[in-house]
Amino acid sequence: FGKKVSSKSVYLETKKLYENQLPDWIQSYARSHKLKISQKAVTLLSEYIGNDLARMAGELEKLVINLKEGEEIQDKHVEQYIGISKDYNVFELINKLSERKVEQVFKIVKYFRSNPKEHPLVVILGVLYNHFSKILAIHYMQDQHPKHIETALGVRPFVARELVKASHAFNARQSAQAISLLREYDLKTKGLGNVSVSDGELLEELMVRILK
Repeated sequence: FGKKVSSKSVYLETKKLYENQLPDWIQSYARSHKLKISQKAVTLLSEYIGNDLARMAGELEKLVINLKEGEEIQDKHVEQYIGISKDYNVFELINKLSERKVEQVFKIVKYFRSNPKEHPLVVILGVLYNHFSKILAIHYMQDQHPKHIETALGVRPFVARELVKASHAFNARQSAQAISLLREYDLKTKGLGNVSVSDGELLEELMVRILK
């Protein structure tokens, strides 16, 4: 039935980490509480919570309380105890974009539109910008083996493999165009060139243009 919360106070170093250091920090936190954690769960937490370690520790504590020692934290647990959907999240949006599965992309967009507070457009744009920037970098690498990409971009092996898949779906020109569109829509979220269109409508319009 899970664990009781420790009555002892624990000092937490809350200095922000670089993006590529966050997965190791999450895994280390899980290990320190005698839990395992799947790569997908790590990615979900990294993408949605970011490198605010105080907040991350608070969310991870929900998992520590509800899981038994030795269990593996999976994406279903992240959804159940933290509230990040395992099927409708920006990570899945990126996957479906990389596979050019148009119907699934717009199913996720529809979900985001119905839950705008949980899926702010500014966060989605930031994650997509980071993703397409990495894809573009891969296209200019002489060595595009996942191992080299892992080292060059400072990403996990799982992420490197996903980026290789994405680079096959979006060539250099398409990746550069996506980055340009993301900059354009970032300005629109700030009201430049946009008077009345909602964030949900902007996201849908953006997906149409990226998938052209």
